[in-house]
Amino acid sequence: NNIFYIIAAVSSLLLLVGIKTFKDLKESSEFIVEEKVTKLSQDFEGRLLDIEKKAKERFKLIIRNQENIEQSQKINSLWKRAEIEDNFEEKLNIYDEILKINANDVETLAYKADVLLDMDEARWALSLCNQAIEIDNEYGLSYWQRACANAQLNNIDSAIEDIKLALEITPSLQDELENESSFKSLHKNEFFKKIIS
Repeated sequence: NNIFYIIAAVSSLLLLVGIKTFKDLKESSEFIVEEKVTKLSQDFEGRLLDIEKKAKERFKLIIRNQENIEQSQKINSLWKRAEIEDNFEEKLNIYDEILKINANDVETLAYKADVLLDMDEARWALSLCNQAIEIDNEYGLSYWQRACANAQLNNIDSAIEDIKLALEITPSLQDELENESSFKSLHKNEFFKKIIS
């Protein structure tokens, strides 16, 4: 009998310890699973945030590119209008519209100066050319227009210097030297004669 009681007691004790161990095992496995799920969730959330950030950046880039394309198309359309326009005032208005879109467009500043020279507004044209040269001192037409303005204002030495600079940057302007009406006052100048030849 005693052996039976000892076996029953030990079995009960083992059963209790086993249940407790099983309970601990269950709790620890739940904890491990919960910890792994939390880590995976955080990883996934981080990746999602990264994807969302990249998507927002791409969306902004697409919007910016679309705006640039629209501006380019608008500027192109305005240039086409300016080419066919005969009225000087209207041409100036068109160039002003382009400059509202891009205030640093040196080509537009130079062409606006050209129109102003045709309207005998040499001082205003000179100011625009100086502004264009400040923005980009490698655009030959700005120096050319400034030379025209200086020639009309009888600033002969400045006109000659600007012609030299314009020709250094844009040698193809050499063909226009003799035909440029603003340079008529320079035709007797020795330096101008050397430049032509």
